[in-house]
Amino acid sequence: MRTLHPVAASILVLAATAHAQPFNVDIHPAEIETFDVSGRTIDEVSGRIGLGHVARTRWHVGWKYAFEESGSCRLKDFRVDVSATIRMPRWVDRDSASPADRRTWDAFDVAMRKHEEGHRENGIHAGQELAREIPGVGSRGDCGQLKAAIEETANRIVAKYGQADADYDRVTNNGLTQGAVLR
Repeated sequence: MRTLHPVAASILVLAATAHAQPFNVDIHPAEIETFDVSGRTIDEVSGRIGLGHVARTRWHVGWKYAFEESGSCRLKDFRVDVSATIRMPRWVDRDSASPADRRTWDAFDVAMRKHEEGHRENGIHAGQELAREIPGVGSRGDCGQLKAAIEETANRIVAKYGQADADYDRVTNNGLTQGAVLR
């Protein structure tokens, strides 16, 4: 199982170009936000949390680039930045609950964190694919054309992984099939 607070990783992805220039993908640790849920029992907590999207992950893939011009416009540098914020419930009365309810909560918490980490992985995969695909854009007659090609490719890749997030929620029933259920 992956940890929720991984050490920041910097992965060099070798571009598949004639010059095999490396492009950086900076993957930042997930920022964890919590919201408090009170209740003396799992039934009370479950009633307050409700059904559906109990937790949420928002990932962001950003990119920066620089060009060089010498007859045509070529990509000189390209950097990808991946970040994510995971919002999870925190049971404030957990320590005063029965051992059975604490075990139920703990199993739910682990399963929900695993589910949310799956969303974060989609963002990481988007960043990695972006770093692999952008070198294939090549060079253009002017930098405006190259910028448009980079933005189109990047937006297409990010949208692809946004759809992967929606598919992931559908397949896992928002984490229920992974054990993220309190009842």
